[in-house]
Amino acid sequence: MLIKKSISISLFALTLVLASASWTSAAEPILIFQSSRDGDPEIFAAMDDGTVQQLTKNQGIDKDAAWSPDGTKIVWLTQGPAAGDFDVTIMDADGKNEVNLTPDFATDLASQPTFSPDGTKVSFSARGPIPDGVRNDVVIIELEKKLDAWNLTGWGAKNVMPNTDVQDRFAVWAPDSTRIAWWSRREGNYDIWVTDVIDDPKQQEKIQKNLTLDSDATDRNPRFSPDGTKILFESKREGDWELFIMDSDTGKNLVPVTQNEKTDRNGSWSRNGQKILFESVRDGNFEIYVVDADGNNPVNLTNHKKSDTFSRWSPNGRRIAFVSTRDGNKEIYAMDANGDNPVNLSNDAGDDNFPQWRGLGPGAFPSKELAVQPLTKHLTTLGHIKQTALLQNYPNPFNPETWIPYILSKDSSVTIHIYTADGQLVRTLALGHQKQGAYLFRNQAAYWDGNNDEGEAVSSGVYFYQLRAADFSATRKMVIAK
Repeated sequence: MLIKKSISISLFALTLVLASASWTSAAEPILIFQSSRDGDPEIFAAMDDGTVQQLTKNQGIDKDAAWSPDGTKIVWLTQGPAAGDFDVTIMDADGKNEVNLTPDFATDLASQPTFSPDGTKVSFSARGPIPDGVRNDVVIIELEKKLDAWNLTGWGAKNVMPNTDVQDRFAVWAPDSTRIAWWSRREGNYDIWVTDVIDDPKQQEKIQKNLTLDSDATDRNPRFSPDGTKILFESKREGDWELFIMDSDTGKNLVPVTQNEKTDRNGSWSRNGQKILFESVRDGNFEIYVVDADGNNPVNLTNHKKSDTFSRWSPNGRRIAFVSTRDGNKEIYAMDANGDNPVNLSNDAGDDNFPQWRGLGPGAFPSKELAVQPLTKHLTTLGHIKQTALLQNYPNPFNPETWIPYILSKDSSVTIHIYTADGQLVRTLALGHQKQGAYLFRNQAAYWDGNNDEGEAVSSGVYFYQLRAADFSATRKMVIAK
């Protein structure tokens, strides 16, 4: 039986939660992140003047911070007196007016508190004495209804596995705030589930839907498209982690976004829904990539001997924040959306992680988002290329033309040979002597018009292209579909 819990909290504190807050200092935060620089994980803000400001100062762990849609509030998890237990806490954007949203129940295995896009609710997942909870469930807190808390995913769950093993985790909101997607192990392996956000246990029992029921592999980390019609997620259904897109209401019309023998993960939509940002280990260590939402035109945005991970679009899509270890520890970087102009924002010897951009509501953005410059540390760049590489052509399949991207770790004489599936040479692209660098975009990459060396169009089918540069040679497959 569901027990709906109204959290005991003073009227004064509730007023603080709901009131609008404004930043009063000369500098404003452009993003928040988690840092261990003062000995334990705390929440910090990177400011638009290049400085860093500490927002939390607690004895335990502070983690999983997220902005309100209007950029005036921050919600996060803070560790309570009992080790392992966390409270969901909210504060103003400047770190003031902290209010505990869950004072009546400590939560074990809590993760990812998130504002609904309309700003009226906070969701999080946890196990423990949450309302009607003995396993990991998704909980909703109503900010405008005396902070009522209710268990969204526990209603109607199939107890195929022991309750403590079900694990409803990492909920995300649809853009219109009416639905939530999450991943759950209640059917035996992790699947992507979706439900309407309805405070009615009888209805919830009927409308929770498993979108990836047909998959025997782990599916995780759903992300709604900007228009809410699609869900991006990562899956091991092809043996390694790849990104896929499906319809958000049925799970049908599955589209592979990445197809690579190495791990591709942590995808996110661009503001217009046309691009997917993700991280991949396909060239030896994790780097940041962007690809069209249909899987075409993959572009490597970072190229460094150290790992670059956890990339996030800025609210207007012009910048990308990410975590890099290129300075010897985890630091928060920001770069232009095409990979240019990297800036180290966090600048500290401690590990800095999990950046989250500040939004100011639809169409509004921090005014100095593009003007950030560090004050205390020299810039490092993305210019160091660790190895020559041949990348997947785009588009693929294609008709009649395609572009072949590649990266040179040193100045080289470059040639690309194109072969039929049975090994017959059909075209040689002699690109000449080229400088070290990344030849990724259409004005740089090798171009093939689909003709052989005699100028005749080749037929549909599978072809192979081989890059030769100095002592490097690599071959990939492509398809002409007419």
